[in-house]
Amino acid sequence: MSLLLTCCRIVVTIHLSGGFVTERICILCKYMDVPVLNKGEHLYDAKLNVTVKEHEWILKHRWHKLRGQPWNNHLGYLFDIVSSWRKNDDETFFFDDDTLLPIHKNSKCVAYSHVDPVHHKDLSRHMWNINKEGYAYFFNQVTKQNVYLHRYVTNFPENDLVVDHVYWNRLDNRLSFLRICSRSENSKNISHRRFSSSL
Repeated sequence: MSLLLTCCRIVVTIHLSGGFVTERICILCKYMDVPVLNKGEHLYDAKLNVTVKEHEWILKHRWHKLRGQPWNNHLGYLFDIVSSWRKNDDETFFFDDDTLLPIHKNSKCVAYSHVDPVHHKDLSRHMWNINKEGYAYFFNQVTKQNVYLHRYVTNFPENDLVVDHVYWNRLDNRLSFLRICSRSENSKNISHRRFSSSL
């Protein structure tokens, strides 16, 4: 077995009859996923920028979706907690992946958004933050407005249309997990949400 020092993967080479098979295994993915619940049922997994020990502590608690973010009744919002652990110059713990985009809070990377590889290079030009409703955005210095990730990747639908996160995870911004629809159509996807507000 050999360890790749330039990324977070372990490369395992297995000898089989007829040749060798090389398998890449991500050793950090499993440490980032945190289940988010709604009414006691699993809703989605949030991907966090945390260490193994931090992840173990997080998993000791139950996190529920409140205003689009993981939340615990006694501890508060999970992204606020992760932000308090990070330093401004902290490296992200997961990199070299064109499907995950770092998301910041208070200038610190706290989580990752799923994106399509075709969009990753373009999206990486900006520093994406998370707002109080759980949406990722960057501030456009030219227009002096916030630009929301889910509207950016769907090419900015008309103002009377919203972009619905089909599976309720506002940090999953792959096109196959987004749906452009009217506000009335969006309301049909509200049954599993305690709080919902699409932009």
